[in-house]
Amino acid sequence: MKVWLEAMPGMTKRPTYEELLNRLSQLEKDALERREFETAFEEAQFTLERRVEERTAALVAANIRLKREMEERIAAERALNAGEERYRNILETMEDGYFETDLKGDLVFCNLALSKITGLERSELIGMNNRSYMDSEDAKKTFEVFSKVYSTGNTVKGFECRITRPDGSKLHLELTVCLFSDPAGHPKGFRGTVRDVTARWIAENALREKEERYRTVFETTGTATVIIEEDMTISMANSEFQRLSGYSREEIEGKIKWTVFVAPEDLERMKTYHLERRSRGKNAPGSYEFRFIDRHGKETDVYIKASLIGNTGRSVSSLTDITPLRQAERLFRDLFNNAEVGLFIVQDRTFRIVNPVFSRMTGYTIEELTGMDSMCLVPADEREKVARQVITMLKTGHFAPYELRVRDKIGRERFVMVSLGVILYEGRDALLGNFMDITEKKAMEEELLRGQKLESLGLLAGGMAHDFNNLLTVILGNIDIARIELPRGSSGHMNLMEAEKACFAAKDLTQRFITFSKGGVPVKKEGIITDTIKETASLALAGSAVQCETQASESPWKVSFDEAQIRQALNNVLVNAREAMSGSGRIEISLRNVEVGDEEILHQSFRIRQGQYLLISVSDNGPGISKENLSKLFDPYFSTKERGARRGMGLGLTTAYNIIKKHDGYIHVESKPGAGTTVFLYLPAKKPAQPAASVKDTNKATMHASASILIMDDEETVRTLTQEILERLGFKTVLACNGDEAVRLYKEAMLRGMPFDIVFLDLTVRGGMGGKEAMEKLVDLDPKVKAIVTSGYDNDPLIKDFRAFGFSAAMPKPFSFFDLKKIMESTLGIQSLPISVEQD
Repeated sequence: MKVWLEAMPGMTKRPTYEELLNRLSQLEKDALERREFETAFEEAQFTLERRVEERTAALVAANIRLKREMEERIAAERALNAGEERYRNILETMEDGYFETDLKGDLVFCNLALSKITGLERSELIGMNNRSYMDSEDAKKTFEVFSKVYSTGNTVKGFECRITRPDGSKLHLELTVCLFSDPAGHPKGFRGTVRDVTARWIAENALREKEERYRTVFETTGTATVIIEEDMTISMANSEFQRLSGYSREEIEGKIKWTVFVAPEDLERMKTYHLERRSRGKNAPGSYEFRFIDRHGKETDVYIKASLIGNTGRSVSSLTDITPLRQAERLFRDLFNNAEVGLFIVQDRTFRIVNPVFSRMTGYTIEELTGMDSMCLVPADEREKVARQVITMLKTGHFAPYELRVRDKIGRERFVMVSLGVILYEGRDALLGNFMDITEKKAMEEELLRGQKLESLGLLAGGMAHDFNNLLTVILGNIDIARIELPRGSSGHMNLMEAEKACFAAKDLTQRFITFSKGGVPVKKEGIITDTIKETASLALAGSAVQCETQASESPWKVSFDEAQIRQALNNVLVNAREAMSGSGRIEISLRNVEVGDEEILHQSFRIRQGQYLLISVSDNGPGISKENLSKLFDPYFSTKERGARRGMGLGLTTAYNIIKKHDGYIHVESKPGAGTTVFLYLPAKKPAQPAASVKDTNKATMHASASILIMDDEETVRTLTQEILERLGFKTVLACNGDEAVRLYKEAMLRGMPFDIVFLDLTVRGGMGGKEAMEKLVDLDPKVKAIVTSGYDNDPLIKDFRAFGFSAAMPKPFSFFDLKKIMESTLGIQSLPISVEQD
């Protein structure tokens, strides 16, 4: 091409052949390149045209699709616009309020209904928050609900809250709330509906109040109450029915038919009543009795009242457990027929009902007594008294028991205690009475009176024996001392021996006095004492207005006792209590098993051996006893005639003391002025184990030369005699006239470091401290003290059980020289004390 251009006209230089060949070659080459280019161009043009055609076809198809899509979108938009219009029409015409809020809870849209509900314009509502028309409590609850919806994404339905309208009125609303999101799925806000349920809330609240009142009445009827449907299902049951049936309310209501609770033998009858009650022209009984069966199979007597509830076909039934009533009726019949006193019912002066005991008391059969004139049993001279008592009772309403003589079928007269009361019998007034045969009681009272007279003589005899024994002690001791001074076998020695024999005879005589003062030896038998106590109390308090209650442990221990003596002891205690209360008041008797060692029975005022006892306590609510007189109750010299002494607490209580003592028991009295009195009687339930007597054999004859003895006795002659005998035996002695002086001397000796080796203590000291109290004080000073108790009353419990009171030995009066020598040898552990003469 270049060559060609260079050969163009106008060129001045002519090309050479080589140049032409080169130029030709170049032209051919250029032509080939052109042809290749043209070919490539043609191919490219073809390819381009084909692509244009393809793209044109694709564009045509795309245009068609786009047109169709545009048409569809236009149709969809038209449909959407129509749906939105319908949606808006629905929102605007619906009765429930509709709202949309942002995530903060501020309203961004609401319908007309919400505006009407809240009482605010829509323009006012937009941008408002729940706090704008809710109190703090409801706003907080609503916030919590919205938070829950946001955190869980779940819709909350039926949430109730309250709002306050501009006019101040309050509405109850029910809300449904859900979360809505933008097209990307991000939470955008909340939407929901609001329904005004104020009217429903008011109605439901009124219904709840009504149901609550109904339920309250239903629950507080005091009887088991149920509502029964026509198909016999129990639709409602109160708590009393739950208790009666043993089922819970959830188990009963709507699930169980009333027939489940009816005994088979009553079922058909009650089914008939159920149908008749719901049928016209039928007249089912409104109340009747049947046997009720609970879930455990227990059968109960029930009284039912049933009635229909309007025309509903439902009935309400109230059930009353009358088992106690039936049991009471059976119990009354059993008590009436099995009572230990004669019972009767009199109407129009005629016996209507009598029990077997009344029949036995009168000698007539029950059939003979039924319908008999009640006055036939009363002697003529007693009938006016009976009429007067009945008239007084009917006028005043108060009737006191009284004694009456009655005559049985064969004419024998007996004494009875009569009690009467007014009752209804077959719809009319009648008299319920009882006869308690007191014939034996009156005989017993006469015997007790004789016994008390003998007791007075016995006390006198006991006092005389005590003084006489002191005198005999002096006589016997001096006789023994005189014998020591005389040659054995001399006439003076023989005379003294005869005098000694006479003293021993006198000792036997005083022993008879003491035996008389104690009363008879008890004839014991082992058994349960409960019935004896109840019978004695009944007899002792008969004819008085005193109320008596006896309580006993379930299994009282057996005791060995003389029934007659125990009756006498208890009778004395009860009579004393009755008299202290001037004939009216309350007495409580209790029996319980006790073991010494328990804190409740360790009284500071008396000592008692360890062991098992039956404790009988008799308590009254009388005026009580002064402390001064309380300490004298068991004193043999205490007289009921002394000023200030409590009436009836003299000989009677002393007798009781002696009887209990003879039974190896204990008696104790506790009382405060104005607080009543309690007498405690301890009877051994089994013989207490006696501790083995043990005297340490440490004091040998080496002690004899230095042993010192303290002698306490209120009788000077006895003191000096005892001193002389002991000094003749080689002992050093110190004398004291009463317990106070003995305690003082012992204390002084201990301070000097020279305590007494043995102390002689007289038990009874007139006008001063006796041996018992002195021993207690000596034990406090020296727990190792050795003491010998002496007394002219050898029947005193302390003499018989001296070790229980801390004594080492006991020496009843009168005692001889040799009695004293023997007890000293035993107490000191000395085999034999040297003396100048031997006992003949």
